[in-house]
Amino acid sequence: MTGKQTTWTIFFIAVVTGLILLSTVIKVDDQLERSRLAVVDMQKQIDKLKAEDEELKHLIVKLTNANLALNKDLDITQELQRKQAQIILDLKKGKRK
Repeated sequence: MTGKQTTWTIFFIAVVTGLILLSTVIKVDDQLERSRLAVVDMQKQIDKLKAEDEELKHLIVKLTNANLALNKDLDITQELQRKQAQIILDLKKGKRK
């Protein structure tokens, strides 16, 4: 090989190597972009789940408060029924006398 052929061979190898490296960089960049988009999607899903979790917590509080109110109403109703039953007994006793 002459000096000129060697120079062209080295140049050719350098160009091919450069193209291979460029192709690799492009592939890695594409993979990084896909990964970044996947992370963004996951973060959106996490944010959505957090919002749903907060909504569920608020609903639990509302249900707990409603349950407490119902229990209080039930206690009052039972007390009124006991008083009503006592009054009925007292009236029956009064009629017997």
